[in-house]
Amino acid sequence: MKMKTHLFICSVLLGSTLLLSGCSKSNSTTNTPFQGPRNPSFETTSDWFVTYTASGGTYQGGSFVDITTGTGFLPSNGIKYANMTTYNVFNPAPQASLYQDSVYLNHSTTLSFDYQFTGTLGTYGGTATVQILFTSNGTTTLWTKTIDSTSVLPVQKLGETITLPATTVPGRLTITLNALGGTDTHTTPTTITKTDIAFGIDNFTVK
Repeated sequence: MKMKTHLFICSVLLGSTLLLSGCSKSNSTTNTPFQGPRNPSFETTSDWFVTYTASGGTYQGGSFVDITTGTGFLPSNGIKYANMTTYNVFNPAPQASLYQDSVYLNHSTTLSFDYQFTGTLGTYGGTATVQILFTSNGTTTLWTKTIDSTSVLPVQKLGETITLPATTVPGRLTITLNALGGTDTHTTPTTITKTDIAFGIDNFTVK
C-alpha cells in the first residue's frame, strides 16, 4: 500500500494457487492452452489481483474489491463472486478494478458472465460504468455497460455474452468500475450528489 497526499491506492493479489475449475476450457490432447480466466467463478481468491482506493484523501470517496459469499442473485455458480464498490464525495469516484494476467483467448470466440449493479446513483446525472478490457498487443475494450440515474436498480443479467476479437498471445483481462455523482445546479453553490454503487460479477465461461 502506498500513500501520497493522504490518497491510499491498494493493489492486492487474491491468492496464488492455480485453480482450473468452472466453465473455462482446455484441450490437453492438442496442447491448446487453458482458455479464459482461471478460477472463473471466484471460488477461491487465487489468480485475481484487485486495485482500489481507500476512503479519504483527494477524492474523499472510496472504492473496494472483494471476493465474497452471497445468497441473492449472485453468486450464480458456486458460493462466491467478485464484488466491486465505489462512492464519491467529489467527482469522480475512485476506480475499482479486478484483473488477471496470462489469460488465453486465442482458441475462443465468446466470453460469457453474469452480473448485477446494486446501490444508488446520484440524482441530476449520476452514472456508473463497467468495462472489461483485454490487453496483449494493445488494449481492446471487450464490453462496456453504463447505467444512469434513470436506471431502476438492481440491474441484473445472466449469460451476458461478448464476441471475442482474434488474439494470438495471452494478455491481461481487466474489469473496471468507475462512477460519477450528479450535479445539482439548483443549489448555490452547485452541489455534487452521491453515487454509491456496487458491481458484482460471476461465472465466466468461454466457448
